[in-house]
Amino acid sequence: MTGSLGLPSAHGTSNSTRPILTKAHVYTTLRTILNTAVTDDELLDKNPAYLRGAGVRSSHRQVKPASLDELAVMVAAMPERRRLLLLLATRCALRSGELRELRRADVVIGRDEAGEPFGWVHVRRAVVRASTAEAASGTRTAIHIGPPKTDAGIRTVSIPGFMLPTVREHLLQHASPGENGLLFSSERDPTAHLSEATLNGRAAVPDSDGNVRNAGFGWREARRRAGRQDLDLHDLRHTGASMAGEEGASMAELMYRLGHSTPSMAMRYQHSRLDRDRDLGRRLSARAERAASGD
Repeated sequence: MTGSLGLPSAHGTSNSTRPILTKAHVYTTLRTILNTAVTDDELLDKNPAYLRGAGVRSSHRQVKPASLDELAVMVAAMPERRRLLLLLATRCALRSGELRELRRADVVIGRDEAGEPFGWVHVRRAVVRASTAEAASGTRTAIHIGPPKTDAGIRTVSIPGFMLPTVREHLLQHASPGENGLLFSSERDPTAHLSEATLNGRAAVPDSDGNVRNAGFGWREARRRAGRQDLDLHDLRHTGASMAGEEGASMAELMYRLGHSTPSMAMRYQHSRLDRDRDLGRRLSARAERAASGD
């Protein structure tokens, strides 16, 4: 059973934790049983269950993009100095490591010859915590700054105009000083990267009555307030890609914005066009039904 916050209680197990039997799982189980009938019991000469590729399970989980209302709740729930990070993760489809390595010099805002405001964010580097052979002070990992995952990850992404006032305010109030100052730094040390642990934070902990016992903070608390505990921070890229698809982005445009080198990678993020096409199919079906009934 679950409390009012949608979290598993101490008295039971949430249905979401139960295993889901996929078609691949069922096929694999059946084939294993029949293999026993062939090899151990000798009841069959040959396993009749053979379908090429049927036992392959997809490693990519389905992600439901966040709605605009959910996104607004999540942004508002974040500490003020982190709100721009969520907006850039969604509207510019940046990865966590790319975001946490952004510096003042990577952001360009201004006005063009026609006086229209514009903004760009240059993605040139990313930060990761990687294993190190030289363990210092008992640690086995160290901060590593390098290029994005692929050459396609090096890109310049347009910042939507409605975000520009937020970008300017963030640069004034929260970014570390100097041209090389981090946009999103550690609160204790403005020269140190924001850690993933601090960014993720924790969700609020409810008591037995469902009331908040321990307050939450960061991304995990933001998604809880929006009722989207299913989302990872990386999933905001799905939402951003869906928004771009709804605005008619081509596959090449989508690949560039996401920093992907192959169409198959970009397609994993493009949910909205498929949903809209399905809706179009419904409307066409309804039209045909009306015509058939003489309405």
